Amino acid sequence: MGDLAAGRRISRTVAVLLAVIVLSGGSAPSRGTIATPRAHHIEVLVDTALSPESAEALIGVVDPNAVTLHRFGDDCAGGRRPSLTRALRDAVARVDRVIVLTRRDVDTCPYADRLIGEIRAAGVALDFIGDDLRAPDALDGLAAATGAPDPLRTANPARLAEVLGWLLDVEPAARALSRAVDVLGPAMVRLERTLRVVLDNHLVATGLAREEAGAAVAAVDTSELESRADRPSVAEMAALARTLRERAGRMIDASARVMDTIKSGGPRARPLAVYARAGREYLDTVREIRQVLDALAVKALRPWG
Repeated sequence: MGDLAAGRRISRTVAVLLAVIVLSGGSAPSRGTIATPRAHHIEVLVDTALSPESAEALIGVVDPNAVTLHRFGDDCAGGRRPSLTRALRDAVARVDRVIVLTRRDVDTCPYADRLIGEIRAAGVALDFIGDDLRAPDALDGLAAATGAPDPLRTANPARLAEVLGWLLDVEPAARALSRAVDVLGPAMVRLERTLRVVLDNHLVATGLAREEAGAAVAAVDTSELESRADRPSVAEMAALARTLRERAGRMIDASARVMDTIKSGGPRARPLAVYARAGREYLDTVREIRQVLDALAVKALRPWG
């Protein structure tokens, strides 16, 4: 009777997860896993043993194209390879980041050293979430073996949704926003320093600094932020990244007008004032970004660097 009840519960979970995938526009069922993601940077390996309530927590949080469903916990009878380890090895060959979400203490047989080696060698970011699992368990061993951070554990569907939202949206967006500041910062500082040297024989150096700053603006990648801009948790960061690029561009344009004025021998007061205002606005945005990142660091599941 217990097996029958467990079977019905798993069937209900799979039905919910299929609804997450199919009704949200995800892939159709395929061989091996219930859904195969399209070209995607992240894959979420989901255990079909999740409770239906936990499965429902994925709705609106996880991109359905990133979900694959698996039955973890094989006992490896007959020398079969561990199902989770194999699923991980296959996933790291497809994407840049993998998140494992399981409710069970994973495969009971020893982990295959060759597969673990392939997972580590792929250099893909891994995260493990144990839903309603108590530590320590085999998930800790697998995380350590693959070089992943300690598993995160969730005790209820609300916490699961919060953890997934952080891993999938907030943390990548915060990293991207921090990178934007880091990419622009040195170039903008050099532009400021060289522009302050207004002697004619330093104009070449100032021009090179402006070109470097322009290249830095072009190098800022905001795709991680823009792809999540519809998420309330990321919208502010995406807007700040756009403002940062715009204000850096204004600072560069203003520096060009200062250079033109110096070359022509015209009055410098107005173009220098415009440049100074552009610089202040850029620095104000940097300070605002730092405040947002510092506030997120206080709430972080773990430090990011």
